[in-house]
Amino acid sequence: MQEEPRNTDTKQFTSSTYRKRAARSSASARVQRRRRRRLLIALAAVFLVLLAATALVLVIVDIIVRRNASRPDETTEITRSALNPSHPTSDAYDDDDATYMESEGNQTAGSYIMLNLEEESDLMYVDVLSYDDIRYIRSAEVQVSTDGENWSSFGEFTGRPLDSTPTRLTKGSAVRASYVRLILTSGADHGWILNTLKLTDPDDKVIKPRSGLSGILNYSTELSSVPEATTSVSEGYVEITLGYKDLHSGDLILVDSEHEYVFPQSSASILPMYGNRTVHTNSSGQTVYSYQIGDVSLSLLEARVLEKFNAMCDAYYMETGSNRLHVGANAGYRSRETQADLAARYPDISSPAGFSEHNTGLAVNIDLLDGTSVYKLDSTMLPECASARAWLNANAYKYGFIDRYPPEKDSVTKMTIDRFHYRYVGYPHAFYMTRNGLCLEEYLAYLKTNAAYGSAVLRFDADNGKTYEVCFVPASPGDVTNVPVPEARTYTVSGNNADGFIVTVEK
Repeated sequence: MQEEPRNTDTKQFTSSTYRKRAARSSASARVQRRRRRRLLIALAAVFLVLLAATALVLVIVDIIVRRNASRPDETTEITRSALNPSHPTSDAYDDDDATYMESEGNQTAGSYIMLNLEEESDLMYVDVLSYDDIRYIRSAEVQVSTDGENWSSFGEFTGRPLDSTPTRLTKGSAVRASYVRLILTSGADHGWILNTLKLTDPDDKVIKPRSGLSGILNYSTELSSVPEATTSVSEGYVEITLGYKDLHSGDLILVDSEHEYVFPQSSASILPMYGNRTVHTNSSGQTVYSYQIGDVSLSLLEARVLEKFNAMCDAYYMETGSNRLHVGANAGYRSRETQADLAARYPDISSPAGFSEHNTGLAVNIDLLDGTSVYKLDSTMLPECASARAWLNANAYKYGFIDRYPPEKDSVTKMTIDRFHYRYVGYPHAFYMTRNGLCLEEYLAYLKTNAAYGSAVLRFDADNGKTYEVCFVPASPGDVTNVPVPEARTYTVSGNNADGFIVTVEK
């Protein structure tokens, strides 16, 4: 059979049919291109994810290797049991600065943390922070050393509940340090949290402790240089007999809203401050005084306290060149009548007669005089106020005074307004309270518990080179109490205005 010839006449394909076929072909090509593009994007994403995962694994491996390499050998003693397991010692300090450490055990005076720095450094600042609502560090001292054996004090720290502002300690100039330790100097019946312990040089550059466990050489609950109560009273004591009235006199009496002061029959020992100040001569040959008096007749102090106050103000004047410390009217001793009048006129800020420390002649409010204006030491309007307060709080103990109502002790003292009130307690007690961050209420309670006569005595070395023994003798229910005192050494006895006597012996 003869094959039918193919029709090659293209005219039978209409222009409409041709365009439809061309369009279908073009759409198919576009779909294929989109599919290829999506596939390439997906492959690139998978590649990037794999690359990131590989990098992360390498970082983790490097951290593990470096941490294992930095661990001390098995002979290094590091106490772990005292630390919260969720924050082990190895994680307490990172590569930048101390960030967090926690102890479940009670705060014990003498417990400490010692850091090993990467290298001997010029240490300028130490920022310390402990602000848990309950487990804040009651008080601590930061010490530095270049050899780990000979230590010097860098500064003292007191935690502040719920206050997240770090305390910056400095000596005023850089000191060399290879080791730094923070020592608890007072106790509490619960654990503690250290939020920050940051070390910086004069350029405010962070000084790093060695990473991992080798950066923390020790956490210990013992430190022999911190005063501790011992279990015996020195030999060579005799007993003196004191009456109930003696409870209400002495340098350590507690006078507040719950403990009324018993006014003595005579006020002969109260002296005017005006006319009893030290006379100085300035560079121009003029007579000057180290502090200013607000009222000739109403600025008064107990005689022995006035002597120490003059010495303190003289030291401030000689060191700073400023004689603008100021004592206003009724800022020192107040009689019963004066206190009653002030309480009637200013009931919101003045205590009733007998319930103010000013009635004792042991307390004084210190202001700063600038021309004719007087500024409280907590004022921000005059820059010198802050520096004057800092000087007093660092040096007042040397003359027997304490900052009586520091803000961090408001919950204990129940006093929130007198940020310029200084109280005389005598040198050894002012030294111990300042060094251990104790207010008067806390110190008296500590003595009753830890230095009760017949069971313990508080013995410590002060920075004047002398050793002191302090014990608490409970008052007898009757009219008289037999109080032990040494036969051949200097001593003082003070009532606490409540239930006992404090005997202080200078050795």
